[in-house]
Order: sequence, then structure tokens, then C-alpha cells
Amino acid sequence: GMPDLERFWTRAEVLALPEDGNRYELVDGELLVTPRPRPAHQRAVFAPAARLPPHVRAHRLGECYVSPADLGLRADQLLQPDLFVIAPGRDGLLRDWSEAGIPHVTVEIVSPSTPASIGSPN
Repeated sequence: GMPDLERFWTRAEVLALPEDGNRYELVDGELLVTPRPRPAHQRAVFAPAARLPPHVRAHRLGECYVSPADLGLRADQLLQPDLFVIAPGRDGLLRDWSEAGIPHVTVEIVSPSTPASIGSPN
């Protein structure tokens, strides 16, 4: 059937979903569900993930992370960018994703199976 577009999901509801191998994200109350990344996607993530951390460390810009991670940029959002940089905390240690804030850098690898509407200006 068609998805219920009138349904407004909350962060708490999304965080309570079972660990079933899918990737759940929340954008403006809309639940986005994608399957686990395939090996080609992971290889594409690894290339910048191998190069970015030395630069971030050298310039003391924070820490690099890869998904899965539940970043709450706003109350009605829960995102899992493929690769991202978080500014250093007061003591330099991020203990929970709720402490992350808005990343300084995000990298999202768009796979051939990604719907054309995602990431396009239209």
C-alpha cells in the first residue's frame, strides 16, 4: 500500500523502532527507511573516511565519525550521514549522539539505488 503521508513521526518513535537491519531517518516528521548499505557503498564511504581524519586532527577541528549514528539536528529530525565531523567537546570526548550538535561537515554517498528525488533541487 501507499505510505501514510499524514503520519507525523517523532524522534522517540523512530529511536524505539527495532534493530532490523534497516536505516531509519526522520526529516520534518517523515520517516525515511533504507536498507543497509551494500559493499560498493561502503567502499565509497571508506575513501573520504580514510583521508578526512588526518586533516581534522591536524587542524583540531573535532572528530570524524561514520554511521550508524542518530544525529538529532532538530526536534523533528534524526539523521545518519555516512561520514561527519563533530566539533570537539569541552573535554574532547563525545559520549552520546545527543551531545553532538550540528556537524561541521557531512558526507552522504548517493548510490545508484537512491531515489532520484533525494539530493536533487527539484
